[in-house]
Amino acid sequence: MNRNDIQGIRDAFELIVLDAPEAPDFDRPFRVDSRNPSLSNQPRRWLVVIAAAATVLVTIGVIPFLVNSGGGVGTPSAEEATVATTTAANLGPVWPPAPSDVDPPPGASWVCPPIAPGSKTTLTGNEIPTEVRYLPAMPMKTTIVQSYGPACGRTPALVAMNFVDGQRSSADAAVVVWVESPSAKLNEPPAELLLGEPTDPLVCYENASDGSLACFPGRPSAELLAELSAETGAELLPTTRSPSDAWTLVERNGFTIRARNEANGRIDMVGVIDGLPVWIEASGIDTARLETLVQQMTADAVTGQVTLPVSATGIEVMHSAPVIAEVVQKVVLRWETSDVDGEVWDGEVWLQQGYIPYTIAAFSVDGFRFTTVGDTVAVFAREGGGTGGLRWEVAPGVVAMMRSDASLEQMIAVAESFERN
Repeated sequence: MNRNDIQGIRDAFELIVLDAPEAPDFDRPFRVDSRNPSLSNQPRRWLVVIAAAATVLVTIGVIPFLVNSGGGVGTPSAEEATVATTTAANLGPVWPPAPSDVDPPPGASWVCPPIAPGSKTTLTGNEIPTEVRYLPAMPMKTTIVQSYGPACGRTPALVAMNFVDGQRSSADAAVVVWVESPSAKLNEPPAELLLGEPTDPLVCYENASDGSLACFPGRPSAELLAELSAETGAELLPTTRSPSDAWTLVERNGFTIRARNEANGRIDMVGVIDGLPVWIEASGIDTARLETLVQQMTADAVTGQVTLPVSATGIEVMHSAPVIAEVVQKVVLRWETSDVDGEVWDGEVWLQQGYIPYTIAAFSVDGFRFTTVGDTVAVFAREGGGTGGLRWEVAPGVVAMMRSDASLEQMIAVAESFERN
């Protein structure tokens, strides 16, 4: 599993939380992609960066970020360094596209109501919903419950998978169709404020070891470059490359298509099917094949359901149902154990109606495996042989995630020990 896969793991794990977990510290860089497959010495936060973080960093330039875009470009001297920007002129089509101007039909069940921005608060005592009071049977070091205000959640309109084994433990292709977007965050304040271009151009440096990019909102200080070089163990050299090099962005047949420049990499398509605005995510499938599948899809603009003829696809439809918009309170219980047999465990529990584990595979179909915790399907990923992440539905409408360096078997045993406290 390479670091492109790991970026998908991070993105996907955090989208499922409906944006509730905290973003990484904004004064520290984090790696988005790299060709170096070994991550065993990296900190646990590799699995807990929120999905919106990459967008935030690129579009508003809060902190430097690292992204591998492949290819080789000459590296000028520091005095000749060229500023790389992410303007619409450079990218062509804008990503993410503007929200669809399609008016929902009367009675559409998938429409999210306007939601005022929430604020993070810490809950104690009787303020903590009983539904999230799940913890493993282990000695706790810390627990904290935080509320982030309301959010509009929606189940996917369609989930299709191609499993490679009879146990359905792994797949080589995944396609997920959402109404408008994977969550309503792009259409809720203040998220729309994060979609503008940076006020300062991005200046990029290339990691001499693995080709990843470190990009900054303006020219970084020599001290910061030295610190990043020390952390990554490689020299950072000025480059003319930009973050957009990792993706191909086109508009075709009414869809905006973003495809990662690697074989069977992540693909996103945004457009309209039968009057229904959709956001399609796929992995393990090329753009031409995905476009062919999309052409076979039909949609109900009132219910939001998207269907795909089984006989014509060669891919198994796992879910196709009406989409219901539901406003929920984003409440997350976080926990961390004391050392148990030399291992430190931590995780989160949150509310999520209509949770479907297979949607995560669209981010990086090679990065995830499926197993069981009790009688529910669980999602597992391990970063470069180090920290593992496990997600499952601990109770109907209650999802849990935990991280540990322990074996999968140990993690499943701990997961099955969760009880409501």
